[in-house]
Amino acid sequence: MDDQSTQQNRFKKPNPLGKLIKEVKDADQVQGEVGPEQETLNKPLVDPTGVSPEDQAFLQDIVSKVGSGRINPHQPSSLINTEIYDKLTEEQQGKVDINAMTLLSNVRQIKELHDLGHTDTYQIQNLVNSCRLMKERVEQDCGDCYII
Repeated sequence: MDDQSTQQNRFKKPNPLGKLIKEVKDADQVQGEVGPEQETLNKPLVDPTGVSPEDQAFLQDIVSKVGSGRINPHQPSSLINTEIYDKLTEEQQGKVDINAMTLLSNVRQIKELHDLGHTDTYQIQNLVNSCRLMKERVEQDCGDCYII
């Protein structure tokens, strides 16, 4: 029997998956520890020039309407001005609907960054600016179809 167990061990291959599982378990134990370097990397870059007055006003409008519940961050129809929307053609309504979903995705990200205090970062500036420009582009064709 000693001969047979020795022979089995000789043909037994190392298990790389077992080693990987052990490494993951070890990493999970120290996962909660965040060093100062990681904290610095997690912060969005701040723009020293700040947000433009036009974008700042748009940002405040979004934040106040989401905060008051007028805009539901998970319901695209809450962005739509129904008085104007109901008068649009079917093609225009489709354009408004599709862009409402994209706008609302940006609104959620803007609100999250604002709540975290990252109001003067490049990230929020880009989101606010792209959101405002998208809204303006659609409203050129379809009228004042959004409540922001």
